[in-house]
Amino acid sequence: MRYRPEIDGLRAVAILPVLGYHAGIAGLSGGFVGVDVFFVISGYLITTLILAERAEGSFSLWSFYERRARRILPPLILVMAACVPFAWALMLPIALKDFGQSIVATTFFVENVLLWREGGYFGQPSEFKPLHHLWSLSIEEQFYLVFPVLVLLLARLRRGSLPLVLGALTLASFCVSEWMVRTQPSAAYLMPHARAWELLVGALCALALRRWPGLNSTPLAAAGLAMIAASVTLYSDATPFPGVAALLPVGGAALVILFAPAGAPVAALLSLRLAVGIGLLSYGVYLWHMPLYAFARIVSVGTPPDTVFAALALASFVLAYASWRWLEQPIRGRRGRLLPGLRRFAPAAAVAVSGLCAFGVFVHVSHGAPGRLSPEVLALAIDEATERPGTCGPISATTAAAGESGCAYLGPEGGFDLLIVGDSHAAAVASALLPELRRGGVTHRLSWQSGCIGLPGLTRPQAEPFAREACDRLGGDVGAFLSDPRVKAVMIAARFPAYLLGTRFDNGEGGREQGRDLSVTVEGAALQDDAARKAAVLAHLRTTLEQIARERALVLVYPVPEAGWQVPQTAAAQGLVHGLDRDLTTPLDRFEARTAEITALFDSLTGGNIQRVRPAEHLCDTATRRCRNTQRATALYFDDDHLSLAGSSLLVPDLMRAIAAALSGR
Repeated sequence: MRYRPEIDGLRAVAILPVLGYHAGIAGLSGGFVGVDVFFVISGYLITTLILAERAEGSFSLWSFYERRARRILPPLILVMAACVPFAWALMLPIALKDFGQSIVATTFFVENVLLWREGGYFGQPSEFKPLHHLWSLSIEEQFYLVFPVLVLLLARLRRGSLPLVLGALTLASFCVSEWMVRTQPSAAYLMPHARAWELLVGALCALALRRWPGLNSTPLAAAGLAMIAASVTLYSDATPFPGVAALLPVGGAALVILFAPAGAPVAALLSLRLAVGIGLLSYGVYLWHMPLYAFARIVSVGTPPDTVFAALALASFVLAYASWRWLEQPIRGRRGRLLPGLRRFAPAAAVAVSGLCAFGVFVHVSHGAPGRLSPEVLALAIDEATERPGTCGPISATTAAAGESGCAYLGPEGGFDLLIVGDSHAAAVASALLPELRRGGVTHRLSWQSGCIGLPGLTRPQAEPFAREACDRLGGDVGAFLSDPRVKAVMIAARFPAYLLGTRFDNGEGGREQGRDLSVTVEGAALQDDAARKAAVLAHLRTTLEQIARERALVLVYPVPEAGWQVPQTAAAQGLVHGLDRDLTTPLDRFEARTAEITALFDSLTGGNIQRVRPAEHLCDTATRRCRNTQRATALYFDDDHLSLAGSSLLVPDLMRAIAAALSGR
């Protein structure tokens, strides 16, 4: 197979945005599309190799898989092994348990399946997972297990069947991808049947160049690079992906492969020594960069500055070169200097993989080996492991059995006095409250859904369809509950500032929350700009809350101060590095500025029986102008914005007083 240096240059185009995206660099919000470019390149190269060797009569499935193992396994094993001591020293039990699971899943190339099964609102953030990025490697290897066999089978059929069948599979996979983006976005991103079309596009490029080897068009090749660049800069985590949106980077990569032959201007640009050198190291850089980034985040109090990420990116190149020069190259090929022949390579790989899997199984069954931590840091780890409100699942008006979810404590005929409404913040606030309500004999129902205020008439236009539908269902259920005359009081708690502003929290000290736009709008309103949207939302909230207060008692829970960083992890890292003699805190000024409009609205509400609970009074100090995230080595949050059981417990006395006053009509 003829070597094309421009393909290595295209690898450089793919890897650099990935480095910037994982570092959170502004302007590279769509850098994740570099993975899609890699998929196209892989499909092209693997198909070209198979067809060339088959034409020569030298293709062997056994040799193919051995070459893949020699190419993939040595640096992968090295990176995972290098992560182990740092994970052991720096990770909290839950994170270490997840890390062990990822090691096992990665060695069997099912990390994508593990991440999909782990997916959920309360999952550990990906930027703290050293092996999170290896989901894409799993997809490639799953493809490689099936694709060569498929090509060999199709090649034996009628002439011309290979491109027809691959074209049909490409179209089918693309349609599945687009459908799943709308219905199962997490699975669409991680599962092979929704990603196969990207590799198959590369395979079709190989077939096309075999049929028409002289393709050459500088405008089309340049357009391909422009398409990749556009997706890198214009896309973000809010972009429904892959599906139709992936056509831009995938199509761009295909145009470069097809229309930039050796000597053409675009090929000459991509064949520059620097670009080729980066491309040659791209696999190692991809393996190394995420562990470096993740451990830097784990040991930092807040997100490390861009200069740190730049240094880590450079370090990933150094490590990639070292592993390429002294490990990959000597092992590549059956006659390599290291482990020549399958009889030497296979046992060595098996021993290494077995050792890593044994470690992974150990930290899984030991629940993250908590005994390795000091009692103080372990206390934070226990805080992180505290039962989260996710175990009290979202509950609807159609829930069959009363109280089965743990979210309801109903009267003998299914009625209840107190309706608690809101999102995951309401569930977190309620985590310590619900047992007290039961002990006090207060019948209640908690009706919540992640990412939803819970009040009728509001919708999230930027959310995925399934999330919008869940919010609409919650709003309908709450409306049904509010029509029940037996409900005497309503308690409302939600992340109001995030829904009003649409932005995630930045504490200004390195804690920047990641995630999608949470903005809400008034359902059916035709709003021209964001200021009009906010004004309409505030007006709708005022009308709705005052109406509730006129009909029954209302308990308003003001916004909970957000942290911005993962509190247990950040506090534990601070304890490991700096000691636990000081609490982790964030600026009160940031909280007040972010919540000013919501606070003003809540303060101005009049009429009826309105009780107010202000979490900031228990979490913030007006003298020091700081808000506490920890208290005496106890985490008050289990992530970057949700109260832990300890944090929720601080609010219980005020909540119980407010609820008692509401129910008594005072």
